[in-house]
Amino acid sequence: MLKVDTARMEAQITQLNEIAKQLDGIASRVSSVNRKLGWRSSVDANVRLRLLGYSQGVSGLSNKSAALSGALNTVMGQYIRAEEKAKTTLPSN
Repeated sequence: MLKVDTARMEAQITQLNEIAKQLDGIASRVSSVNRKLGWRSSVDANVRLRLLGYSQGVSGLSNKSAALSGALNTVMGQYIRAEEKAKTTLPSN
């Protein structure tokens, strides 16, 4: 039977959650800088547009990291339940 290291998987889930939080913070800081820029010139408008793109990209990465963490958590829960069920239904060698 294949054995999964659930402690290691939990550590990975925690790490993904931390990455998602950090990425979310970065996206917020980029958005804050973007809001503080003026509309004085076309250069400012170009910078604002680029910052908006970066902020949206980082926010997307944050969302994907959080989704991956949630999926791993779900899979780990299913694995643990299946392992427990196998222990009670299969004869041990």
